[in-house]
Amino acid sequence: MRITLTDEARQYLSSRSQHVTIYLAELTVQCCVPYSPPEVKLGRPEPADDSVATDAGGITVHVPRCVADFQDDLTLAVRGFGPFKTLALEGWRAFGVMRP
Repeated sequence: MRITLTDEARQYLSSRSQHVTIYLAELTVQCCVPYSPPEVKLGRPEPADDSVATDAGGITVHVPRCVADFQDDLTLAVRGFGPFKTLALEGWRAFGVMRP
């Protein structure tokens, strides 16, 4: 798995954090297939998380092992505008096995 950062994401992180954590939000709805795209937050993961750390050009990205094992190329990009900017993950495929 390879993670790249857009130039805007690199600039966004330059003054905020050198660590980014990708995580799967827990769904509280009852469904036959729990589907939730990964989310991105600044900082390190919780100590008990089973994650893999990878370097993305000086930024350490912590990825859950269940995502890292089944994804190829992912990109961190900035979404939103002004004070509502946040990081988003691009290139993620549901269930990891469905290739285009």
